[in-house]
Amino acid sequence: MGTKGHYPKISIVTPSFNQGRFLEKTILSVIEQNYPNLEYIIIDGGSTDESVEIIKKYAQYLAYWVSEPDQGQSHAINKGFARATGEILGWLNSDDLYSSGALHAVGRFNWRNTDFCYGEGTWVDEDGDVLGKYPTCRPSRVNLYYRCTLCQPTVFFTKEVYESLGPLSSEIQNSFDYEYWLRAESAGKKFSHLPRIQALSRMHYQNKSLSQTDVVIADNSGIYEKYYKAGAPVGLMSEQWRVIVEEYSTFRENILFRGLRHKCEDVIWERRNWDSWVAGKAVCLVRRIKASDAAIKLTVFNSMLPITVFIGVDGTLKKYEFHDAVENFIQLRDFGSIKNDKDWTRVVIDVEKLWTVKVEVVFCGAV
Repeated sequence: MGTKGHYPKISIVTPSFNQGRFLEKTILSVIEQNYPNLEYIIIDGGSTDESVEIIKKYAQYLAYWVSEPDQGQSHAINKGFARATGEILGWLNSDDLYSSGALHAVGRFNWRNTDFCYGEGTWVDEDGDVLGKYPTCRPSRVNLYYRCTLCQPTVFFTKEVYESLGPLSSEIQNSFDYEYWLRAESAGKKFSHLPRIQALSRMHYQNKSLSQTDVVIADNSGIYEKYYKAGAPVGLMSEQWRVIVEEYSTFRENILFRGLRHKCEDVIWERRNWDSWVAGKAVCLVRRIKASDAAIKLTVFNSMLPITVFIGVDGTLKKYEFHDAVENFIQLRDFGSIKNDKDWTRVVIDVEKLWTVKVEVVFCGAV
């Protein structure tokens, strides 16, 4: 494997659509790797922001690029892979970044007895500030049952295994990477660990995992039905992954939620109809309310009860445990900061198990 100075050819595909504010840094994180045998492809879905101008700025470094309507992110990636000629493939979303030396590490990796190479990842916010380390673990069938164990931009695989497994699923809008890891594991493909920080995965309010959680939940349900028809796989998840899963909810609440929330203290989520809200669609729901909005009704729809919901009113944070899928009324007057209809305040709602819970929030009068 390898031609230019024994460096294997690596093909990177970046799917892009209206992420102009992040795209240039993403592109630079690829070309500034200075990897000598790189094929870089950008498939833009017909962006209407500054994305195309940014792509044109770096066209000399690209093997191919196009800007035209497509059928979604996975379709764009598959279009890029169809043109790729590299021995090793990977994709980098238009808001993520490779860490310094990532591609050289992949090129030097021993690919003789493996199909996939995965590294460590770090979560960063929209400004690039570190939120925390992505919880990574070996993607066994048992471990994958509980959570996606791989940080997608750190994963690379051979062209041969891509041709064997087939393209990414175009039927899945958000969790197609998770489905691909499961497909590969089920087919007996080998995953090998590269013990270094390979990528920075950006978390922000347009991020699909956070802004389209209801779609993610639906995608995951379909994946579970496909790969886990008989329920949980036989066997125990690794001790390492068990500890990660146990600590994960605390991590999200203490680091990820807090880190993102302090960046948006003055954000007001604008919706025409505030009668109903799916809390999972954002890391936190921020709304100004009046005394007439004296209660919040939370209806929990989730197969992984109990869950924890954090509600904050003007800096006062309270924790609520929900054990049943029933209506729960929370009196905002208990927070003591709403005095009359002329006083406006801010309410923040956090749902602990963001990717597996759906909560309907209704602002209503006193009960």
